[in-house]
Amino acid sequence: CSDYSDLADSIVENLGEKEWAKKVYEKAEKKAKGCSEFYVLAGSIHENLRDKEWAKKVYEKSEKKAKDSSEFESLAYRIISILGDKDWAKKLYKKAEDKVDDRVYGSESYAGLAESIRDNLGDKKWAELLEQKAKELEDDD
Repeated sequence: CSDYSDLADSIVENLGEKEWAKKVYEKAEKKAKGCSEFYVLAGSIHENLRDKEWAKKVYEKSEKKAKDSSEFESLAYRIISILGDKDWAKKLYKKAEDKVDDRVYGSESYAGLAESIRDNLGDKKWAELLEQKAKELEDDD
């Protein structure tokens, strides 16, 4: 997937051939398997082809492949920064919160998620709740 995506990026950047690049991005999409492959591809499609609808569909595939907190958090960041969709990002951040494994990097995960939510959604209240969860986990250690 990444080889095709990189090739398509290069085709647009160096040759300005968007139709050719589109065909290569389509091949990349067929090869993509994991969450990050889909969201990186969606970002390239949006940036290089300016095709917001196609990018959104690829981001939806990414969401279906997301498994853990960090994948949902990364996807939420991209949804808000690239598509500007705060409602969708909020839902993804909620999924990220629900997927935090308290036993493995729980306090760090909650703290990072809190920072991301504060910075990207501007939701200080939610961020404070997550910081409190992080502190509680640290205190338990």
